[in-house]
Amino acid sequence: LVLDPGRHFYQTAEPGTPVDFELAVSGGNPPYAVAWDYGDGHSEQTTAAQAGPLRATHSYTAAGAYQMTVRVRDAAGHTALVQLAVIVSGPTGVPISTNYDSG
Repeated sequence: LVLDPGRHFYQTAEPGTPVDFELAVSGGNPPYAVAWDYGDGHSEQTTAAQAGPLRATHSYTAAGAYQMTVRVRDAAGHTALVQLAVIVSGPTGVPISTNYDSG
């Protein structure tokens, strides 16, 4: 059973912005039970009928660094686990004044 994260790092600029996660599962014996732990106290369980892409979307409500864990268990009880880093930056930049004195 192989769980390929594709990438290990996700970043979003604003709390409340949906983050799309995509991983791929291969090998093992379907169906697959997928546990998504978003690292912010929220989690969900999904099922994949066959090998291939696994997708989830989650919105973080506060800026910060989160460790997301995805655990897959196949029908034979084999497991694979991946941990991902998620950075929610919060509002960026300093407001720029558009008022100027042209005279």
